Amino acid sequence: MSDTLHVLLLEDSVDDAELIVIALREAGFTVQWHRVDTREAYLTHLTSSVDIILADYQLPQFTGLDALQLLQARGLDIPFIIVTGAYEENGLRCMKLGAADYLLKDRLSRLGQAIRHALGERALRREKQAAEEAEREERRFAAALADTAIALNSSLHLEDVLDRVLENVRRVIPHDGVSIMLLEDGIVRTVRHQGTYRQIQGNHSSPALHRLQDMYYYQWMAEMGQTAVVPDTALDPHWRQLTEREWIRSYIGAPIQLHDQCIGFLNLTSATAGFFGQQQAQRLAAFTAQVATALQNARLYTALAHHNEMLEKKVALRTAELRRTLNQVQTILDNSPDPILLVKPDGRIETGNPAFKEVFGYEFSEISQLGLLNLMAPQSADPFMEILADVLSSHERRRLEIVAQNKDGRQLDIDLTLSPVDKDGQEIHLLVCSLRDITALKEVQRMKEAFVSNVSHELRTPISVLLLYHGTLTKRPDKWSELNDKIAREIGRLNLIIEDLLRLSRLDQGQVKLAKKTVDLQQLVTEVVADRQVLAAEKQITLTLAQNPEPALTFGDAGLLEQVLSIILTNALNYTPAHGHIMVGSVAWSASEPVMVGFRVQDDGPGIPLDEQAKLFERFYRGNVGHESAAPGTGLGLAIAQEIITRHDGEIVVDSLPGKGSTFTVWLPIAAGIEPAST
Repeated sequence: MSDTLHVLLLEDSVDDAELIVIALREAGFTVQWHRVDTREAYLTHLTSSVDIILADYQLPQFTGLDALQLLQARGLDIPFIIVTGAYEENGLRCMKLGAADYLLKDRLSRLGQAIRHALGERALRREKQAAEEAEREERRFAAALADTAIALNSSLHLEDVLDRVLENVRRVIPHDGVSIMLLEDGIVRTVRHQGTYRQIQGNHSSPALHRLQDMYYYQWMAEMGQTAVVPDTALDPHWRQLTEREWIRSYIGAPIQLHDQCIGFLNLTSATAGFFGQQQAQRLAAFTAQVATALQNARLYTALAHHNEMLEKKVALRTAELRRTLNQVQTILDNSPDPILLVKPDGRIETGNPAFKEVFGYEFSEISQLGLLNLMAPQSADPFMEILADVLSSHERRRLEIVAQNKDGRQLDIDLTLSPVDKDGQEIHLLVCSLRDITALKEVQRMKEAFVSNVSHELRTPISVLLLYHGTLTKRPDKWSELNDKIAREIGRLNLIIEDLLRLSRLDQGQVKLAKKTVDLQQLVTEVVADRQVLAAEKQITLTLAQNPEPALTFGDAGLLEQVLSIILTNALNYTPAHGHIMVGSVAWSASEPVMVGFRVQDDGPGIPLDEQAKLFERFYRGNVGHESAAPGTGLGLAIAQEIITRHDGEIVVDSLPGKGSTFTVWLPIAAGIEPAST
């Protein structure tokens, strides 16, 4: 809710309207209001900027029920409260049809409470809708990425693959223009383009050629192997604003890489500034990884088809040429990114390409001693034997996702394809087994599922409690005073979780811009300690400021650094028992190189076990002390602190033992131009 409450009053009496406004102000609201008494005036002012609608049930031209139905027809989520002088049954009828509340004009003292409750209910609805939409969006993206991977790899013809890239990239990331460029011998060649890229290419039949060294972002992507993001080209110093490209206001590009070598680029543009950000860049990187594999497979297929065609023409006359061709085929297989094995019908491995050694760690001399079953994790042995039997009986290719293990016992998620290639009548003599490592893709999926599970778990408890209280209040309105504080605490807990999640999301996506300046850490510590003295006194904890005569100056965002100190100090106050002691102070110089400065929070609380210290900065993690205590928390505070300090090129060091208290030290680079004191 904004600081000013925007109220739309459906009231034919000016005096009654002013009495309602006075009641709102007495309830603590700053009010901006419009009074309407006709259908036309009501529809004119019925916009999303309205926070609350207060309507008399009976107006000269229409009723409160009419107004409620008009609101619902427009699909606006604005709380609607009946404020009437009589006819209590009409108010109840409106509530059954969707009104948030009703009250009589002689009970306006209850109006503030009714409005706060209605706005709170709307806030919960919107938060739930936002969470559900975020989850749906992630599911749509995962499904789209899986579908596009199948589409891209369903053809081995290079031209088809390029066309399918253009057809499917829009499913993953909306855009105005797209182009595919291939890199060879330092020359970037545009091979496909669509959308507003046609404005650049025009009707030229030959592809656009550029030298890599003349194109800043392409050279950067090729060297770094990372996605380039330009949210607003007008603000980017490296963007060369060519006349024919003035329409481009936002850009992302991803390198197409094979074996750590850049072979091209996939570029997306938009005419809208700020259209692309880190989320779209991450999605484009995942999509481009699929493109790289599809292009490599198409290249391998094209080369293999070319050599097979030559072989068919010359095999009868030139045996030597056949041998060279077979060597070239072997070279292609040797450069395949996926392990490819030649397998006997009983599962014994006859030979394999170098990628098999890279992925599974076995030497070629060991292949003859292996069977495919040796590569399976125990839980995948039975499914593999079933698909092998199916291929041998059906003579058809089959695919299966299994868990394999390499020579060191490390488990890998593998997409296995088994195809019969050497048939003698009805008998199969050899099979080709392709093993594609999808461990990284599965890990991303598991991380997403774990995150959704954690968020759902954290939100479920306060929402369940609020629903319970709401049910109680519905049946027993007289319990309001008893449950009010409890509801406020649960709302605060929900707000804390959501704010922490939003803060982490903004940090992850690079949306938090550091407003850096020279920061005196001793002054920062002094101010924060002074602010926390009252809270420490309430908890019967001695909070001491350690005076440091040496300057501790760094170059950073003062607000974010204060937030880090507040997180660490709040944890110390929450977990230090009554009559305990906390000492906070700046640290002038570290003995390490480069020279660092920082601040330190030391308490004599319960301490942290060594096995928990490595997990302190994981999201949603709370140790045994946190779970056993009644202290509030989401397990996100230290994760936020870690993200902030990492973006300041610093680190957080923890020194703690159970029963001996904890010391958190934050180290930051010393401000430029400051000479360290002698140590």
